[in-house]
Amino acid sequence: MGTDLIAADIELAVMKWCKGNTAINNAVNGQIHFEVPGTTPPFPLITLSRDGGVASFRNATSGSTSVTEALIDEALVTFSCWAKKYDKSTSARVAAVLVTEAFNLYRSPVTLTAGSASVTLHGAEVGGAIWVPDPDAGYARHVVSVVFTTTAIAAA
Repeated sequence: MGTDLIAADIELAVMKWCKGNTAINNAVNGQIHFEVPGTTPPFPLITLSRDGGVASFRNATSGSTSVTEALIDEALVTFSCWAKKYDKSTSARVAAVLVTEAFNLYRSPVTLTAGSASVTLHGAEVGGAIWVPDPDAGYARHVVSVVFTTTAIAAA
């Protein structure tokens, strides 16, 4: 392939994808974080974390592009789509936008820089949005699990 393969911070890459995606960003007024910020969160918002996945070294094809000898990372990322107390319709709307945009990666893969890597998000398998309200504070929340198929090379 002629480039250096590299393990990348996929969690950071997915965060950058969310912040750069107009539909997702607009759904939460730019409030995309790794954890719920502060004691008075700016709802609606999305939090995300990498919760697993598997990386392997193999040949791959993404759309019409053939990638040989690539480090393929199938990263499980969990999103929580938060809204004010008892506002299930808002958290459901945010989750629906997130699900739609994740599916759109199959049609239009995205390449971005995360740390010292150039990461391409080739597609996503979405587990759907599950209603999981916060039991302590009563905040509305839908949880979306997504497996992103990614490749990474050393950034230029």
